[in-house]
Amino acid sequence: MKTIQGKTRFGMVYILQDRQNRTRKFRLGIRYSSDTYLNKLLSFYLGYYILSFYTFEMKTPKQLWYTMKFRFRRWLSKTETRLEHWYRYNFENKTIYYSVTSMDCDCCESTSFGIHRNYREYYDWLNDESEWDWVEGRTSVDLHDKDEWEYYNDQPRRTRDYIMEAYEDGRGTHVNI
Repeated sequence: MKTIQGKTRFGMVYILQDRQNRTRKFRLGIRYSSDTYLNKLLSFYLGYYILSFYTFEMKTPKQLWYTMKFRFRRWLSKTETRLEHWYRYNFENKTIYYSVTSMDCDCCESTSFGIHRNYREYYDWLNDESEWDWVEGRTSVDLHDKDEWEYYNDQPRRTRDYIMEAYEDGRGTHVNI
């Protein structure tokens, strides 16, 4: 135990035998990681053995409280999001109206509209990789309410070519997007 500038530092040393990788060849190396549970880890790989040094600083009770409070709030937020998604995926049967807006590398933007019967169908469509093979540039999916969707859905699929518009307006050297 050492004291450095008013902070107490503890250290632990572990020697581990790498039994699972005994069939592998002899290994030498050093690895440093600062994002471990015990704060800092320095590992030396010496043949079939691993020499690990853990060091961490003692925290004040106030620091521990804020750390625990932050971790609890983050866990609670993630859990709330997961539970909401689980509930909507399994039980929500509202119709979902959406629009997909995409712009390719030639600055040609297109907007199309769609509808799904429930959240499960929408989520599966959204995470289907084969559905998005056509995407070349930025793409966004926006949710709409029924009235807005009906208003825009009556119009044909909208496309806009920004480069052609600039050329027709006499601004062929620059494009405003």
